[in-house]
Amino acid sequence: MKSLVLLPVVLLVVLGCNTKQNPVSANETGNRGLAKTAATGWNSLTQSQKDLTIFSAALSYVGQPNNNCKVFVSTVVTNASGGVVTIPGTADKPYQYMWKTPLPLGVVNRNITDIANVGFMDIIQMYYYPGATFGWTQHTAIVVSKTSTQMTWVDANFKKNAAGVMVVATHDVTFSQFRSWSPSGAGFTVYHVR
Repeated sequence: MKSLVLLPVVLLVVLGCNTKQNPVSANETGNRGLAKTAATGWNSLTQSQKDLTIFSAALSYVGQPNNNCKVFVSTVVTNASGGVVTIPGTADKPYQYMWKTPLPLGVVNRNITDIANVGFMDIIQMYYYPGATFGWTQHTAIVVSKTSTQMTWVDANFKKNAAGVMVVATHDVTFSQFRSWSPSGAGFTVYHVR
């Protein structure tokens, strides 16, 4: 009788060993966050729980090759929300610092005009000039922390690994640095997933 009771437990442990533990490439759609979200229901989570679910999903990609920041952010949000929230495409020129409207349910424009007012898990869509190396470009990043002088982003295609491959990474951006990237003609919009 004891062996019959232990058999399901042993099978459960063995089956658990076969689950994928290593993060997938941020270019894959994967299923990060789906199991937790499916079990709880995205809309039943508090805002803090939603933010932490997206935070965890985003950081699980750090170090993975990815050269498309918008695809990375979209993948993270879609997977973390269990497919409930999707990120829209980027608007056409001259509004490439905004997302196409109408915004889908679950995404809000925070209407921030001073970058120092960003908050935890805000998503920044920008059109900016980070220097002659990149020229004018678009970028999408998730704010994972903030101090009075800087913010920390998790994003793709901003940093290279030792092999020279663009990867998902975290890095600090001071508010003065961000402002220097945003001369006349630049713009940014800050969104949040609800």
